[in-house]
Amino acid sequence: MCLSASRLFLSFLAACILITLSVIPLQGFAQVNHFSANSVWGLTPIKPKTIAVIQDGPSSRLNQYLTLMKKELAILTDDKLTVRYKVFTPTQAKSLPAIKQSLKQALRDPGVDLIFANGILVSGLALQPDVVLTKPVISNVLLNRDMVEELPILAKTGRKKNLGLVLSQRQLSKDIQLFQDMVGFKQLYIVGNPDVIRLFPGIDVQLQQMTADQGITIAILPEQSSAQATLGQLPTDAEAVLLTPSIMMTDAQQQAFIDGLNARKIPTFTFAGRDIVEKGVLATMQPDLMERMSRRVALSLYRVMVLDEIPADLPLYLPMNEQLLINAATVQKLELSLKNEYWLKAEVLNWQGAYLYQGERLTLDEAMKTAKESQIDVTIAKTQTESLRQEKNIATTRLLPQVTGEFQESQIDKDQAQATAGAQPQQSGTLSLTVQQMIYDDSLVSNLRALMKNVKGQEWQQASTQLDAMQTAGKRFIEVLSAQRLLQIEVDNLNLTRENLNRAKLRQQIGSAGPEEVYRWEVEIARQQGNVIERAAAVDQSRVALNQSLGLTQTTKWTLEDLAKKQEQFYFLGKALAQIVTNEDDFKVFENYAVQVAFDKSPQLKALGKNIGAQKILVGQARRKFFVPNVNFQGQWNYRLHENTSGISAASPIIAANQNTMRVAAVASYPIFQGGGRVFGVKKAKADLNQQLANLEKARQLIEQEVRSRSYTMDSAAANIKLQRLSAESAQRNLEVIQQKYAQGAEDIIKLIDAQNETFTANQQAAIAIYGFLQEWIDFQRAISWFETDMTDEEKIAWIDTIQLQQNQQQQPQGTGATP
Repeated sequence: MCLSASRLFLSFLAACILITLSVIPLQGFAQVNHFSANSVWGLTPIKPKTIAVIQDGPSSRLNQYLTLMKKELAILTDDKLTVRYKVFTPTQAKSLPAIKQSLKQALRDPGVDLIFANGILVSGLALQPDVVLTKPVISNVLLNRDMVEELPILAKTGRKKNLGLVLSQRQLSKDIQLFQDMVGFKQLYIVGNPDVIRLFPGIDVQLQQMTADQGITIAILPEQSSAQATLGQLPTDAEAVLLTPSIMMTDAQQQAFIDGLNARKIPTFTFAGRDIVEKGVLATMQPDLMERMSRRVALSLYRVMVLDEIPADLPLYLPMNEQLLINAATVQKLELSLKNEYWLKAEVLNWQGAYLYQGERLTLDEAMKTAKESQIDVTIAKTQTESLRQEKNIATTRLLPQVTGEFQESQIDKDQAQATAGAQPQQSGTLSLTVQQMIYDDSLVSNLRALMKNVKGQEWQQASTQLDAMQTAGKRFIEVLSAQRLLQIEVDNLNLTRENLNRAKLRQQIGSAGPEEVYRWEVEIARQQGNVIERAAAVDQSRVALNQSLGLTQTTKWTLEDLAKKQEQFYFLGKALAQIVTNEDDFKVFENYAVQVAFDKSPQLKALGKNIGAQKILVGQARRKFFVPNVNFQGQWNYRLHENTSGISAASPIIAANQNTMRVAAVASYPIFQGGGRVFGVKKAKADLNQQLANLEKARQLIEQEVRSRSYTMDSAAANIKLQRLSAESAQRNLEVIQQKYAQGAEDIIKLIDAQNETFTANQQAAIAIYGFLQEWIDFQRAISWFETDMTDEEKIAWIDTIQLQQNQQQQPQGTGATP
């Protein structure tokens, strides 16, 4: 009996509570059973029925089951049968003895016609051989066929007559094998309710026998009422955890428990279904069965109450399509690398979560300011500025005194020394000190003045590079947001296709469609899964590009501020500008002022202006070469350290005695003839100046063109957002109509696919319109060299005030037009 009991508990572990459907709605149900609801109500009126509801204790999930079941039963009875519900609340919540007492009380109550066992504990008690069921009991727990059908109480000859069960064909051992193949482990901890463990002893032995060939060691971890207490029982080296449906914990504690497991990077698998995976569990093979199981329970209650069927004769099996479900965000948190085959065959939840929320929060302003200081192009520009600054400093030193020290050791042959009569010793050592000071050198002074201008020009060029860096970072920030949004749309479209696949299967079951529709949707799912993977890769690629533009480690992950949710930022300077630029004339004022700001703020124009100033200095210096000499002061002091005049008589005692000499001179130089070089030099300097003036004019023209062009495109992009949103909303409404008709058999699959594709495309275009505008918004600010993120509130207000002032000065009749 111990072995049979343990097998029974495994059925609860395996699919335990996710509870759902009748695959056949009432119309289909009536067709299958060859009767109509009207024919039933044509019989003798049925007296009111009382259903006792016994559940394991307070639970939002069990309450949801009860609500859904009541709703389905009301539809089946068409409100023509009065159904009363009598709730038996255990004296102690989730206590096995208290639940058993409530069950016995309901069985003894003469006013109760049948019992709804809502939960694993009460269903488990109903299965026990020592509990005699004197009234029909319908359970909402989905059990595993391979675990339960061998129990004596479920054998064909010994099955409890008054117990209605639902079985699935899923196998616990296969789920564990799948989990092991996904993440790899040798030790598995199964979190189980202590009351269920007490009901069915020997569970760990049975589980070990099931997985012996997989080399897995299994241990049962009793669930506690708090996440901390349950986590505290888990060894620090735990490799994997399998979660059964939680009974002891509240929803908040269960979430804390899952978060704690993810924080410890422990992979999890569950039998509890989709909603638990959405909370952060890695994966499940259990489909979302709440609605289906609620409908199945309602059908069972209906057939017992109205058709007087025996619970043991009700259909046992609940058909379901097994589908691997993976939480992509949890994969990211656990830093797992799953095989491609799992990504391809699974339904993936939270693709967007995996690619949206990955690290520290980053806003657009923070990204642009970081790029302004850290981008590699900015670093290069800073080094270029510093190099030119040092070149200017070097030029400055040439205007200061230049002092040179020299030591000379010389030797001549003896005959030569004798020939000079001692004027030149045979050996001598001399120390010299030379001082030079530029009194006036036009080339040096002009070069220094030009370099000072060039340094200022390079500083403005550096500022221009910083603006470029901010533009690049801002656009790449928006590209990441766009990639994430397009990924979300792909995932939503894939999920919609899965829903339509389920609709097709339902149509096939009730005979209104053939298998070809199911195959068509399966083809669509495979194609769309590939699209999702491509979109996910695009998110990664855009994130790497963003990090490069920020000058940070390219694998850094972020949680980005989504600008699309900040409606006031859909206009330059927010709503304030939109309120004063309301027509074509206003827009012209705005456009002209933007050009004026661009001319005033452009570091490129300022850099060119400084370079032109430097060239004008060089032109003047080239002209002055015709008549301005260079004047320098020179002074030299020599000291003879030693000399050797041995055997030689000095020609002059004065020469012999003079060991120190000094020379001072003022030198003025003027080139008399250079072959026409000075004339050509002037012409060359003028040509260079004219070229730079032309470059300045070209830059002004291009800046004005860019500002006006970006003004128009930003204006049209803002208007396009509204149009694309309207298109998407209309496509969505059309899709909902087609979906409803398709489910009713009034439309074919082609129209539904077309409607879905139209909605998908419209949603994409709406997203592209939003982020396309934001790209234009960034480009416009770069065109005027004025980023809002770099400006104070006073500077922003000044914009609005100036435009209003110019509008008042225009005093032109108002026209019509779009706002920027």
